[in-house]
Amino acid sequence: MRNSQFRHEEALAIFNTMFENSLVTAYSGPFDHDVLTIMAENIEKTLWQNESLGRRFFRIFIELSQNISLYSLEKKTIKEKTFGEGTMIIRDVETEFIFTAGNVVNEETKTILIERCNLINSLDRLGLRELKRKLRKEGNELKSGNIGLVQVALLAKNKLDVSFYPIENNNFFYLLSVKIKKF
Repeated sequence: MRNSQFRHEEALAIFNTMFENSLVTAYSGPFDHDVLTIMAENIEKTLWQNESLGRRFFRIFIELSQNISLYSLEKKTIKEKTFGEGTMIIRDVETEFIFTAGNVVNEETKTILIERCNLINSLDRLGLRELKRKLRKEGNELKSGNIGLVQVALLAKNKLDVSFYPIENNNFFYLLSVKIKKF
């Protein structure tokens, strides 16, 4: 009985943390098709009244989820298919939604991501569109979320906030946050 009580208290503490931090959704694990479908359906049905905002919100969610699924060093095989593992948190804070996505990357990918995010953050909307066209034309698909990160910045109409935290084996936990205004 005591173990059960502890688990309930632990669950209540997690729920309280979610509410205190205005979490819309939080997920950590493999970003496989089934999980993404359930999360996407939930988002599509519940999070917006403004159709334009809804489309941008949904597309940002998909881009960040695909980056985790495709590029995370941590992998999980489900039904003979391999998917990247990571974390996605979406917060609803007054006038904006904040997306935070995270996964494990190596030193080489970290360097590429820093350079790419710095470039993306230095460009205005026109510059971002030009960069996106250039990357498409080059067919540049390095393991660094090239076009996807540009697309996220365009959709969010905001800068990308990136952080890297060292973990074992010279790898890093990579966190990318982006804000999307509700209005």
